[in-house]
Amino acid sequence: MVLFEELVSCIRRCNQMLGVVSNFRFVFIAKLSADHKSESKNMASSDNKPLPSETEFFFTPRQQDIVIDVRHPAEVAEMPLTCYPDNEVRCIPFFHLAEKSATLDPQASYLVYCEKGIMSRLHAAILRDRGFHNVGILGHSAH
Repeated sequence: MVLFEELVSCIRRCNQMLGVVSNFRFVFIAKLSADHKSESKNMASSDNKPLPSETEFFFTPRQQDIVIDVRHPAEVAEMPLTCYPDNEVRCIPFFHLAEKSATLDPQASYLVYCEKGIMSRLHAAILRDRGFHNVGILGHSAH
């Protein structure tokens, strides 16, 4: 539930920064919250080890990964992801990713990045729902 509240707070801050209500769909927030609750119920297997998450976290991109930076353009301008010279980095703000996903190759391997990981987790789930199976999350400490 904390993740859900942080996500709503993040969206409110982003909307204030934009000065407009983005085309963000709250259906995905509800889905993420439901998935989180489901994960919490299924966190332990028979040997009490956590079950793997559907979306993997990476702290270093693999050579074939395309990094999708979903931060607001002002954040990208302030602190661009220049530390991955061997990877293509596409700056697609979170409020455009749903519509821009039609231009992405569903067979490619993507890592979604945002500063705190909340929006990247949400948008990785959106891409998975749209048929992208090679999607992960680029962890904050990699930057």
